[in-house]
Parts: sequence; structure tokens; C-alpha cells
Amino acid sequence: MKTNLSRTILGGVLACLLALLALSFTVLPVAAAPQTGAPDIASIDAYVSAQVQADHIPGVALGLVHNDQIVHLRGFGSADQSGRAVTPHTPFILASVSKSFTALAVMQLVEAGKIELDAPVQRYLPWFRVADPVASARITLRHLLYQTSGLPASACSTDQVTMTLEQFVRSLGTVVLDRPVGSRYEYCSANYDVLGLIVQTVSGQPYGTYVQQHIFAPLQMHDSFASEPEARRDGLAQGYRWLFGVPAPFDYYSLSAVPAGFLVSSAEDMAHYLVAQMNGGRFGSATVLSPTGIATMHAPAVALTEGVETGSYGMGWNNGTLAGIPAIWHDGAEPNFTTRLLIEPQTRWGAVLLENANNFIPVDGVPNSALTSLEDGVTRLLAGQAPQASLSLTTLYLIIDGVLVVLSALALWPLLRLRRWSRRFEQRQQRRPQFIRLGLRLTWDFALPLALLLLLLFFVNNFNGATFYDVWLVYPDLDSWLLVICALLLLTGVIRAVLAIRVLRRKGVEKSVVTPSPSPSLP
Repeated sequence: MKTNLSRTILGGVLACLLALLALSFTVLPVAAAPQTGAPDIASIDAYVSAQVQADHIPGVALGLVHNDQIVHLRGFGSADQSGRAVTPHTPFILASVSKSFTALAVMQLVEAGKIELDAPVQRYLPWFRVADPVASARITLRHLLYQTSGLPASACSTDQVTMTLEQFVRSLGTVVLDRPVGSRYEYCSANYDVLGLIVQTVSGQPYGTYVQQHIFAPLQMHDSFASEPEARRDGLAQGYRWLFGVPAPFDYYSLSAVPAGFLVSSAEDMAHYLVAQMNGGRFGSATVLSPTGIATMHAPAVALTEGVETGSYGMGWNNGTLAGIPAIWHDGAEPNFTTRLLIEPQTRWGAVLLENANNFIPVDGVPNSALTSLEDGVTRLLAGQAPQASLSLTTLYLIIDGVLVVLSALALWPLLRLRRWSRRFEQRQQRRPQFIRLGLRLTWDFALPLALLLLLLFFVNNFNGATFYDVWLVYPDLDSWLLVICALLLLTGVIRAVLAIRVLRRKGVEKSVVTPSPSPSLP
């Protein structure tokens, strides 16, 4: 029976390895490259539809802009569990695409003469502090906009979900900068939360009210909000994240991070916004910023990665090459939403993609795998090029789930065989003491799960200073599985130790009964 089980397990492992090999040659449907200079909108629609079906993406909203015209708007899939269809009016959480709105609000106040980009933050928030008082006084608004303040990515955590905007910014007083102020780029959403509080303080209005009155209203963005309750009343799409390959509803919203990642908008509204961004701040008869101000926001300012040609960061915008295409863009990713806002300056085409799901399983080494692949495919199609081949998230999860089943069986099998092990241990103990063998077995039982937990702890500590909860937000299935497996392994060790102690005690009692007492010595 043991041989048959070993063969079964080995067969399962080999099957998974063969499937992984097959996965190397599995790609999602790819639309043909258009033959003209203009993008083939039908091909873009077909590509998005195929990706949605192949990867079970719940819902996607798409908007395309050319010059100052909205050319195409369409929804794909479902907005929630009821099957409500996604439309161009369906609101989505924008994630980090929100940063460009905060940058626009700052630039509006600059052009109004109310703030200066090179002024220290403490001019507008006198109490603003990080752990180093000297560095606190040196950080300017420009540093925040360009993500060069020195604030580490770990400055943002799930603790801020229950804070107000001001409470979160005040909590930065204990944060240690991980590089000198102004030295180089490091993406940290806290930079834009501080900017949001400056907008709120200088304007005398709540951040959301300011954005509503000075950006949403003039651009006729009627399905856009800075408040989750208002967005829900307007039909906010349900967010999802994957659990073992199946999209599962998941709600996540941070009140203190609205300026950096939690504004809400629809594909049609974002197309209005994109027209303004591509046309010197103008949409129809409204102007939200001067052409010079828009150009300043888009202009490359700091390198995204030292020593690597990956583009530059401006004010809430990336500027460089995206999926092989010259572009100005910003992506957004929260645990349950993914977004992209894109301008291709050479052709003057733009796109907005909103997805009510997120997944951080890396495919080809890229987090947000399937959703990033979808966005990159549209980026290339918009430039008249075919999407690059990408792996299917559904296929990948089939492989992952298969491997997890095999590993779970390997972890569960020793637990199920403990009674048999106890009988064999007792028989062996009668013939010869088994202390060394028992010690090695118990060491393995406890060392393996502890090693796995230490590995998880190491991963968490090196995940931009995240907490266990932060990592669980993006890898809920894998984290939960690992903890369950560790619990099974530890339980196996505990039960094995208890059974061994019982056997040893019983043998000790039997030995004391069988061994005769020594006779007293004769005088």
C-alpha cells in the first residue's frame, strides 16, 4: 500500500510538472495586428472580451480617446454578483490613478498663487513631521509630487484604513526616511496623502469637496466621487480578488488614502478627464489647468529605477515606454481593483481601463499578472501592434491548485498514519530503544513548519515593510494555505510526541513489573 501511495504521489507531482511544461506554451488569444495606422477598435473589443472570458475577470470598462474626441466606450462582464452588466457609467475605484487628480488639484492651487511647489510642507502644515526633524523641514511639495521625499513604501499600511486623512499624515511622525530628501525616486502613496491634506488645508474645503467642485464638475464627471457611500448609491462595482483561481467578492476602502488611491470614477467620466489631459487642460468649454501646467505634470522629472531605462516619473504620471510603446500613463492597483490611464503622445490616442478585480500572482515575473497583460495588450493594440503572448491566469491557477493538492496530501498523510506509526514504534521499542530515531522524527515534525513560518516572516519583512495582514490582502489563498499546512504539520508532531510518551511510559511500567526486586543480602 505504501508503494502504491508513493507511486500515486509521484504521479501527481510528475503530472504537475508536465502541466507546467505545457503552460510554457499556453497563451491567451491574441488579436491580429491592424493593417492601418489607426487602431482597430473591433480588435481591441475582441481582445478584451477574450481576456475577460479566459481569466474569469468579473468586469472591465474601456474608454478610448483620440485628440479631443471620445471615440469608444464599452463595458464587459459583470459589476457584481447579481450579474448587473458593466457599462461606461459604472463607477470603479481608481486606485493609484487617483494620484493624477491630486497632482492636478495642487497645480490648480499653484496657478491660483495659493501655494508654491518648492515651499516646504511645513509652510502649509506647520506640525508636519517625520522621525528626523531636519529632514522634516526640508521636504517640499515638489518632493512629494515626484516621490523623492525619502518616505519609504512601508509608510503606508493597512492601519491607515480606519484613520482620517489628517490622522494618517500625523502618524508619519515616527517614520524613518530610507534615503536623503530629494536624492531619488521611491514610490510611496503617503506622498500624495500629504498633498491631499495640503489641498484640503489651503483651500479650506474637504479634499473630496475640492475635487468635486474644481475637477469633477467642470469636466462633467457625473459618476465620480471621493466618498464610498456616494459611489455605492450610484452603483459602485463590487471588487474581487482571486481565491485559488476563483474571483471572490472583497471590500476594501481606505478613508485616509483617498488622495492617493481611492477616488471613484467611470469609464465615460475618465474619458472626459483624459480629453482634458491630452488637450492642455480643456474639455469642451471648461479649462481645469493651463497647457503649461498640464505639460509640467506630464514632463519626465526623476528616473523610475536607477541604472535601468524604465522611464521617468512626473506629477502623478509615468513618462517613458510601456509594453514597448512610448507613453504617458499611470497604473492603479488595490487588493480588489486594477486600473490604467494611458496617453500615447505620438499618435494622440488615449485609453482608460478599469477592472473590478486584482490578482498579484506573478506571471512572467510581473505582479497583477493577468490584468497587467490585459492592459499591456490594449496599449499595444492602440498603437497598431499585436499584443505580446501572455500566460493564462486560469491555467496557472490550475497548476498552482494541483501542486497545492499534492503538497496537502503529503502533509496530511503522516497525520492519518499516526496510529499505525504508534504500533510500529512500540514494536520496535520492544526490540531496541528508538530514542535517536524518535528524536530525529520529532525534530523534522517541528522544524519543517517552523521553517515555513520563518520563511513567511522573512517574506513579510522584505515586502516593503508590510504586515502579515498586508500580505494576506494580496495573497489570501496562498497565505491561508501555508498557515493551514503548518498547523497540520505541527499537529502531527504534537500527536506523535504524545503517542511516543505513552508508549515509553507503558514500557517503563511493564519493565518495573517484570523486573524482580533484588533479594536482601544475608548477614
